[in-house]
Amino acid sequence: MVRIKGLVRTFQVVRTQLQQGIPEDRVAEFRRSVRDAIDTVEAICAKQGASPSELPPQSRQAYDFLKNLDLDNLPLIHNTALPSQGKSRPIQIKNVINTCDGFIHRLSEQAFELEKSAETRRKMAHQIQGVVDKIEAICKNAGTSPSMLETPSRNAYCFMKFLVTNDNLERHVQTLCKAIRLASSLRPAQEKRKMIVQFAPMRKIYTSEPYRNAMLITLNEGWIDADDQVLSAIFRSVFQGKSQTDRRVISDYVASEGFCAVLYDLDAMAGVIECDAKGRVFDLDDVFEKVNREYFGGKMEKPLCHWNRTLTLAKFGHYQPSRDRVMISVTLDDENVPAFVVEFVMYHELLHKKHGAAWSNGKRYVHTPAFREEEKKFKYFHEAEVSLKQLAKKQRAT
Repeated sequence: MVRIKGLVRTFQVVRTQLQQGIPEDRVAEFRRSVRDAIDTVEAICAKQGASPSELPPQSRQAYDFLKNLDLDNLPLIHNTALPSQGKSRPIQIKNVINTCDGFIHRLSEQAFELEKSAETRRKMAHQIQGVVDKIEAICKNAGTSPSMLETPSRNAYCFMKFLVTNDNLERHVQTLCKAIRLASSLRPAQEKRKMIVQFAPMRKIYTSEPYRNAMLITLNEGWIDADDQVLSAIFRSVFQGKSQTDRRVISDYVASEGFCAVLYDLDAMAGVIECDAKGRVFDLDDVFEKVNREYFGGKMEKPLCHWNRTLTLAKFGHYQPSRDRVMISVTLDDENVPAFVVEFVMYHELLHKKHGAAWSNGKRYVHTPAFREEEKKFKYFHEAEVSLKQLAKKQRAT
């Protein structure tokens, strides 16, 4: 079987760019990169006397997607639609990623000390806050905001900002310590290398990298609310290979409210820019006005609505009460998604704003019976549910 490293990653990058739209001045570059990827795959296959149809399933799907992409009809972002040419360009700040990586390493190395000592956590938070403040000051002096950082730096900034917001650092440390203990208890007896476990902002849900003297296991920050059962499934998959049971536990959690909510919160840390409500296909301000008029009698106070840059598997919207913000995944900003589906997700999130949360036996519930009853009043409720399940299935497959 032919294996081509980086093909699936290329597909993911291309898909993300298509979801967000291609700037007019980068169309030629985008087309060239896709064609180069296709040519590379076909050349490697020919050299090995094989065809792209013999690639592993994920790689074959990635190749087919790129091969069948209509490069003459791309979703474009017109330069005239941007707020201002001077502020629309990504801003570059040196060492943001390296600094973030340093904190990730220190959090792992000092996890148990941080767990025991509130003062140690306070000092760590102060140091992270200092970096966040410097980044924000540089952005302010440049007449822009962290939302305009280049994507890798933006993700690193969001992660650091997330850690010093609310009680997220304590939450991070508690789960990190739990994960380290579980990894140690589940490691094979013959595994003598140092075990390093860390949480980080990343596209993959987890990675394991074996080195000569250490095994590095990196978990997506989305796992920071995961329980022992879920974390154990990850470590068993790393040490023993994926069983059907553990694969389902992992998959179910990745699609859960908890995992996705963390990703939404992370992405929101950079703030939003004026045009974030206006997508390539749908304008969320218009969607809100329609839903508000038809289902809330026009009396719902407007939250901040914007497209979230997180491509999700099953959760396509999120309401953030602390900032009165509705975030909808850019996955839905697609001409193949019916308008009623976007309207339903908006309606669902506005119901969260209306109903809030209820507590019972120490647990917090956001989908109360009253919530579910009102949710069914959406005109195309069943059709929207079916469409979202189909989209979620498609997302998982790719």
